Amino acid sequence: MEPDYSGYTIAELEDALANIDREAFPDRVERIKNELNSRLPLGKNNPETLDDNSVSYTHLTLPTTPYV
Repeated sequence: MEPDYSGYTIAELEDALANIDREAFPDRVERIKNELNSRLPLGKNNPETLDDNSVSYTHLTLPTTPYV
């Protein structure tokens, strides 16, 4: 059974992305990134996508670079 990432909090999604086995579950990595990206507010100072280097372990701020 596949995880339903739509029910995860942003902190849980960040944790999942930071700890997932990327080689074993590349499709899940993309689903997590897509779910995170769908929750970002879009504005002139916010990118439309996030990269792996933006995982926040404090879970208090949004990433500043895209998850790709």
